[in-house]
Amino acid sequence: MRKRRPRLNLGFQPGGYRSTALLLRYKGDPREYKDTSKTFQTALSDRSSTIDSAFFTFQWAESNMDPSTSQSESWFNYPVVVQPHHTDYAGVVWHGSYIAWMEEARIAALRDVGVEYAALVSLGCDLPVIDLSLNYRASVKMGDEVRVRSRLERIEKVRWIWTQNVCALDTEFCYVAGKVVLIPVNRDRQRILRKLPPLLETALQYLSHPDDRIGL
Repeated sequence: MRKRRPRLNLGFQPGGYRSTALLLRYKGDPREYKDTSKTFQTALSDRSSTIDSAFFTFQWAESNMDPSTSQSESWFNYPVVVQPHHTDYAGVVWHGSYIAWMEEARIAALRDVGVEYAALVSLGCDLPVIDLSLNYRASVKMGDEVRVRSRLERIEKVRWIWTQNVCALDTEFCYVAGKVVLIPVNRDRQRILRKLPPLLETALQYLSHPDDRIGL
């Protein structure tokens, strides 16, 4: 019976990376392996001194790259510095904080196209969330600086479908990927608004077609 090659899973998750994207085959002392990733070297040095014909699985950040990077010019970036009240007792961001950041980012995106949310409410209009899905890919910790990348992806009848990703501040690493669906409603009648106020109609045009905002 053919013997299987031994497989070693390094068992570490730097920053919460979860997907294996790179397999390295190496013979000899793992501490002699040269790699630019200090985390990878450290993890190797913590293992046994000699591993013959082993496969090392390195959990790499590539799978956590923000898929929105190909069209970065059409995204609204909302920066966040993680405060103590955003986190749990372990200093890791509480899952509900991401939802609050996304709401803040959407309100800031509306403000960026000339609509204050308070003014919208005064017109009797509201934009409640009717659907929300989040994919938690890596944890954010107290003191980290991140950004919420937001875009009104498309409109399906009365549904406003947003893509919102929590990413590292200066790289394209994605911690949380989210989809949020809103609908406009009349606050007084509690009915769906099928004819939007002119102010919101204009904002919708700018959010849907960012290129039209030149000169705004």
